Amino acid sequence: RQLGERGTGFLEAFEALLDAASVAVDPPRGSAVALEPGAHTRVAVGRAISRLRQRLGAVVGDCETALETRLASSNGLRRRLKEGQKQAAEAAPSTVRPWCQPLGSGGLHWATFRATSNRQGHFRDDWNEVLATPMLR
Repeated sequence: RQLGERGTGFLEAFEALLDAASVAVDPPRGSAVALEPGAHTRVAVGRAISRLRQRLGAVVGDCETALETRLASSNGLRRRLKEGQKQAAEAAPSTVRPWCQPLGSGGLHWATFRATSNRQGHFRDDWNEVLATPMLR
């Protein structure tokens, strides 16, 4: 899914770049329609991008289906992940509580807490690892 989103983002950026650059190309010989310079190119590129989006959407859909099939059939992996997720969610409050205590009671300094939060859980300790441990048992 992320690949599809990134690919779509790339295509949108590419379209914007073409519009901004106003690519100038001569119209086809014998063309009865007088378009602004680069219009033929933008139309052709727009059509190619539409086809690419459709193909990319199909590929992403196929990958999602294959992943779902593997998760369902791989030795109960999905079931084990759901159970682990539940255990991690139940353990999270007691895991986080010490971090939130006052500094004199063994808690974190406010700046350390903020630094860890701003770094997606990575500063002195890896909060992500600590919180995910029950799920990974």
